[in-house]
Amino acid sequence: MATPPRLSASTEEDIKHKLLTRIVLGAAWADGKLDEAEVSYLNKILLDQDTIQDEEIQALLRDPPSAYQLELWMVQYLGCTDVPERLGALAQIANLLMSDGEVSTIEHDFLDELHSLMSQIPPRLQTVQKTTTDNIVTSIGKIVRQLVKSATSRS
Repeated sequence: MATPPRLSASTEEDIKHKLLTRIVLGAAWADGKLDEAEVSYLNKILLDQDTIQDEEIQALLRDPPSAYQLELWMVQYLGCTDVPERLGALAQIANLLMSDGEVSTIEHDFLDELHSLMSQIPPRLQTVQKTTTDNIVTSIGKIVRQLVKSATSRS
C-alpha cells in the first residue's frame, strides 16, 4: 500500500482544526438537542475561530450530523493526532457539554467512552496495522451508535 502524500504543516493543522470543530458540534447534540447555553458557547468558539459563517458549520448548528458522519470525523481526527491533542479535544468537548451547568447521563457516558477509546488508540494511525485500525473504527462506531440511540430514546 502506497504511503499518502504528506500534507504541509499548516494544511494538516487546518484539517485537524476543522475535524475537531465538527466533532465538538456533533458532541453538542449528544443529548439530542442544543440548549441556549450550548449554542452561546459554540458561537463564542466559532467567532474566535472565524468559522461562524461557514455553511457546513451553520448546518451543524441547525441539525445534528448522522452517526455515520460523526464516526468518520472521529476516525479521521484520532488517526492524525497525538495524546496532547486528543486530551485538548476531550477538554473542549467537556467544556461544551458543561456549558449549560448540567451534564446528562448520556453526555457523561459519551465523555467516558470517548476518553477510554482515545487512550486505546496509538497516536498517528498511519503507522498501525489495518486490523488494529478496523477494530478502532468498530469501537468508534459502537460509541456513536450508543450515543444516538440514547439521545433518540430520550426525545
